[in-house]
Amino acid sequence: MSLSIQVWRPDTCGCVFHQLVERDDVTGETTITYIDEDEAQLLHESLYGEAVQSGKNNVVDPSEKQQRPANVCKSHGRLNHKKDKALFDAVLDENRRKNRSFAEVEEKLLAGEIKHNAVKVTTDRDGRKSLKFEDGYTPGDFLAWEFDPDTRELKVDYPQFSLTDKAKLRAR
Repeated sequence: MSLSIQVWRPDTCGCVFHQLVERDDVTGETTITYIDEDEAQLLHESLYGEAVQSGKNNVVDPSEKQQRPANVCKSHGRLNHKKDKALFDAVLDENRRKNRSFAEVEEKLLAGEIKHNAVKVTTDRDGRKSLKFEDGYTPGDFLAWEFDPDTRELKVDYPQFSLTDKAKLRAR
């Protein structure tokens, strides 16, 4: 079993978290769990034999001897969140909701329920379908999202789709 610390900066807000990464050296299975700054500090000392100072780096790197401090973004701070597992769980849920929106667009494109002329559905020899985007397009072009800074409500729009397809996507 190999252990490491990683810093997670979700793309849904400005919070920063430490995570314990446990990799099974035999199966390759990875488990990622929240740890607080003190736990990250102790783990770093036990793994690398040296104390570290909180610094400006984005990653926990033993050669740097520093780790980025955990942080609560302004939006979550206004909601009285603290640097703890409850905040981590809330931000993880926000990230998953945003990712489900992307997955839903992909699923509906693959199923042929919605269409866009810049996206083709291809099928490999094993019958697996995948999306091929024309040059200049990325999956991010088909979904615009943001969280309301006061309520953390996810707002999603589908700028590249027709009104009919937008209605299909919104009718969840």
